[in-house]
Amino acid sequence: MARLVTILGKVVAVDWDEDDKAVEAAIDSDDERYPLADNDKRKELLDLLGEEVKATGTVSEDEDGNKTMEVSRFEVVKEEEKEEEEKREDEESEREW
Repeated sequence: MARLVTILGKVVAVDWDEDDKAVEAAIDSDDERYPLADNDKRKELLDLLGEEVKATGTVSEDEDGNKTMEVSRFEVVKEEEKEEEEKREDEESEREW
């Protein structure tokens, strides 16, 4: 079942061609790695390897439990914005307890 998520994480390469050019990417969040489905947004994200991004998209899981994320939108996150987002998430977690 697919679900819509927004994650904060770093764009990382997960596969390379014979010339050592990144051809597959994922977003590493604090708790999980989200391999990216093949669409125009993935192509854009391949140019942002090493950058922190806030990405929204649909996460699907195949019968073997492998997840992929089809990104519908993203933005590069500056370090200050990342710290503010993490603080907000921590505060929300504390309220849930």
